[in-house]
Amino acid sequence: LSPPDAAIGKIPTLTIEELSIHYRIPRDKRASVIGGTSGVGYGTALAMARGGTYVTIVGRNESKGNKAKDTIH
Repeated sequence: LSPPDAAIGKIPTLTIEELSIHYRIPRDKRASVIGGTSGVGYGTALAMARGGTYVTIVGRNESKGNKAKDTIH
């Protein structure tokens, strides 16, 4: 488990494989992730891409978008 969050308590840290099983990440499909340059959106985009989904990241900050793209790609 990751460190406790004051608002919601302990948060489980899942591997890409666990995310794929629990959230049925679509393999060989396409997805757009709004807010995919940081935070939860970035984590979602990363998990989906590693799970085999073709991901388009949408965000407001070009430098964060390029960094996310380079990391995910």
